[in-house]
Amino acid sequence: MRLKTDKNVYVEILNNRLLPCATEHYENGHWTLQQDGAPALLATSTEYWCLANLPDASEWPANSPGLNVLDFPIWMMLEQKGCRKIHTSVQALRKCLEKARNEILQDHVRAAVEGYPRGVKAVIRAKGVHIE
Repeated sequence: MRLKTDKNVYVEILNNRLLPCATEHYENGHWTLQQDGAPALLATSTEYWCLANLPDASEWPANSPGLNVLDFPIWMMLEQKGCRKIHTSVQALRKCLEKARNEILQDHVRAAVEGYPRGVKAVIRAKGVHIE
């Protein structure tokens, strides 16, 4: 696990992990990759890779943290469990977050996914403006 993902590592993940998984699970090619504004994701080399390898890359939806299933409920759970105390090292923080991740109940993940349409509707009502 790396702390910082640069453009080369990100494209490697896209190529070696995402693309094979998406190809296996979405045989018809109907899937969309949403990305946030992290530098590795906005790099020119990443954009070129996406245009060459992803379906409908030119028709991606607008990026909105409000549309990321993980942003609010899941990250909040990780933060509550993993950041209760000050960690003395990155390794200690990583270990605590991994433990917290493993304790997240499937019902909580399911509820986060089922709440996704509400977030989409809120963004539509807000005419694409960032939502909280």
